[in-house]
Amino acid sequence: MPKSLDGGSEHSNPSEVCHFVKRIWTFGILCMALTIFFVGHNLVTQRQAALQQARSDVDDLAQSVAMDMSRIFFGLSQIFLGVHNVLEVAPEASRPFALPVRHVLDELKATNPFVSALLVLDASGEIVHWTGSGERPSVRDRDYFTVHRQKPVAGLFISAPFPSRKYPGQWIFAVSSAYRDSAGDLEQVIVALVDLEYFRTNYAELRLSPGQAIALVSSRGDIYMRRPDQGVSGRNFPQIAQRLQQVDGSAFLRVRSHIDQTMRGISFKWVGAYPLVVAASYDEQTVLAKWRKGSLVIAGFGAAVVVTFFLLTLMSVRAQRKQARTREMLQKLAITDPLTQLANRRHALDCATMEIKKAQRQGTPLSFVLMDLDHFKSINDSYGHEKGDLVLQRVATVLNRLCRQTDVVSRFGGEEFLLILPDTDLSGAASNAEKIRTALEHAGSDTVRMTASFGVAQWREVESAFKDTLRRADRALYEAKAAGRNRVRIDRPPH
Repeated sequence: MPKSLDGGSEHSNPSEVCHFVKRIWTFGILCMALTIFFVGHNLVTQRQAALQQARSDVDDLAQSVAMDMSRIFFGLSQIFLGVHNVLEVAPEASRPFALPVRHVLDELKATNPFVSALLVLDASGEIVHWTGSGERPSVRDRDYFTVHRQKPVAGLFISAPFPSRKYPGQWIFAVSSAYRDSAGDLEQVIVALVDLEYFRTNYAELRLSPGQAIALVSSRGDIYMRRPDQGVSGRNFPQIAQRLQQVDGSAFLRVRSHIDQTMRGISFKWVGAYPLVVAASYDEQTVLAKWRKGSLVIAGFGAAVVVTFFLLTLMSVRAQRKQARTREMLQKLAITDPLTQLANRRHALDCATMEIKKAQRQGTPLSFVLMDLDHFKSINDSYGHEKGDLVLQRVATVLNRLCRQTDVVSRFGGEEFLLILPDTDLSGAASNAEKIRTALEHAGSDTVRMTASFGVAQWREVESAFKDTLRRADRALYEAKAAGRNRVRIDRPPH
């Protein structure tokens, strides 16, 4: 299809519109991406802050309980030292169950509520002094004695929890210290029995946040106390012992609990130099519950902002494209003949000037064909203007079919048409005109015969304005009409 409407300076540039639309989308996507980034960053920051605060709380809790337990075991070591001194200086100490020793033991037990019983064992494991009553139980097989009999133990020995033989249903653990003579032989073992119930009652008023837990465990995985208890006090968990191998002094681990199967952040603090660890933990699900509620609000707000940016971007793009289409339509109307949809006279003159400049730059031939329909007035007079309009439209169809894409086809006047043929010399233009003339002649009907006269001229380098070439094409057209119409005449160059 010929270039009836040239994409000149008056037309909207599709590439510019496309570029502007891309910039709108780029800006919109950038705004959406920034919103998603800031919302995501805010959510991550708040989540980290919630977990960091929870960790800080359990660190403080573990440190506080560990210090309290250190004081308890330091107190026990002082108790043992005091009892040993009494046994060394009291004359009656060599007699089993001597009243002065019993009074000392009872007083120490009364002033230290975490001690449920005090025992003094001889080298064979027999109880020689104690704070109990009734028949003495046999404790020779208890590890708080056997470990000292087998080998020297530095410091205190802390046993695993075990059920009491004297009081059914009671769970206790023992803390013992051995004393030997100068030869290293075992003389006596002093034992303090501690009821696990003490820890439950002692830490019952400890305020724990939702999801928090506190536990006292040994390096062997024995649980002495846990809040909430969940029935695990006195039990052994080998998995805990394996995990404690990773703890040196203090540590923080994020692990799945073997007790309640929840993901927990656990702060471990060793109780002084003793083989005991305080483990304070929080349940991640509980800690993050409030964050999740807030994150839904923030994420919803962020999603609303993103959708708003998307809709605004989409509306801007659509508005820009609609504006471009409107501008293009208005520009097309300004340069288009409304009846034939060919270029109008104004646009044809602009294109002629542009093509002349192009031919000057490139040194290529340029020809013009001025065409006028024969006896068109008689068609209007005989058949009416509506029939005349149909003839003009049919002529436009023929011209579009026979002209090249690079040619400019225009309605130059009422029944006059101008063809601008770039890269075409005079003979080529005349040949094209003859093809069009023949096609028009055959396109007519029995009632309406369509013929046209043609004037062909080639632009000359000496002509700086299109009107000079047009004048010569018009003169050739006049010669065609004078010669009987329905023919092609060319403006021959002077010899």
